[in-house]
Amino acid sequence: MVKHQLEKIKEKDYSTVFLGDSTLGTSINADYWKELSKEETLSLPMWGTISFEGYLYLLNKLNLNKIKKIYIISGLDIWTNDPQI
Repeated sequence: MVKHQLEKIKEKDYSTVFLGDSTLGTSINADYWKELSKEETLSLPMWGTISFEGYLYLLNKLNLNKIKKIYIISGLDIWTNDPQI
């Protein structure tokens, strides 16, 4: 899954990025967000146990000069999970 998300990052420069767990994957449609906001949008949902450490890993792979907004969307159980990559 990480390889798939890294490939998505390489596609283009994004101005809006969503990071999170499956809560993100089931709640935000990046294409629809792009349509409404008129901004290139990237959604990077991962599995629940990856935690903030994994989100930071993905964030560091992005061209931060172009990003205007970063959203992190996770379930409340993130605070009880051990971080994994």
